[in-house]
Amino acid sequence: MSEKQKTWAIGAFTATLFCLVVAGVVWSSYRELQPEPSPEPEPPGPTYIVGPSEASVSDLVVLAAGKSAKYRIWDTVPSCPKKRVMEDGKVCVLVFDCPGTYTVLLATSSVDGVVLSKHEIRVRGHVPIPPVPPVPPAPEPDPPAPEPQPQPNQEWSRWAKATVESTISTDARVEQANAIAGQLRSLAAKIAAGGIKNPAEARVELRAANARALGRDAIEWSEFSNRFSDACVKLEEKGDLKSLSQYRKIYIGVASGLEQVKAPAARIEATQGDCGPGGCPT
Repeated sequence: MSEKQKTWAIGAFTATLFCLVVAGVVWSSYRELQPEPSPEPEPPGPTYIVGPSEASVSDLVVLAAGKSAKYRIWDTVPSCPKKRVMEDGKVCVLVFDCPGTYTVLLATSSVDGVVLSKHEIRVRGHVPIPPVPPVPPAPEPDPPAPEPQPQPNQEWSRWAKATVESTISTDARVEQANAIAGQLRSLAAKIAAGGIKNPAEARVELRAANARALGRDAIEWSEFSNRFSDACVKLEEKGDLKSLSQYRKIYIGVASGLEQVKAPAARIEATQGDCGPGGCPT
């Protein structure tokens, strides 16, 4: 190879090397100027807590697990001594004695693993309401025409009566059934007035209404409550229960059946025995 050819080859190699170095610098600068890709959002957990975020001392606070899970454990920080877990852990009822901020914890186990959900509730103390001076009554307008009430669903009426009489044997069965029936009719009226916006809210309102009607006796009605909840879930899965108007008809039908519940046989026999064969005195 001649000297001229060697010089030309060295020059070509040097020019190629210089181009590669410049290209590397430009690419590095371009990468540094590009914004970092934002991380993709994490998928939601397998469960969450549905319920109020504010309450007052002595209020009945009803919380529900938002999605299904196999095991559910509820707790509060600070601890709340008045706590009742119902419906296999799906519902937790709390009553707070002191104002403050409480964190409700829900540990669940499902196919996604063990997940801890949190829900804060701010509890207010009772504020005395100042007396309001009486206002002279305004002339009463003509009463509106009564709204036509839907006929109770006879199938749900028969189901409710038979289920209560086969699962509830307490002496106060009739009184308790009528108390729940009153709450169901109030919920049906609230749905008609637009006070309940969606089926999920209707279910939470129903649990709270049962707790208000029964108080400490709610645990004795858990079998009936679970069967009622399972029956509604099956209808939803089949697509036969979608609208609030359907919930309203079911509530009225179940209320009608509860109002027909009879006292336990033992209580009827005891009452008849007290009166004697000639009947009770008038």
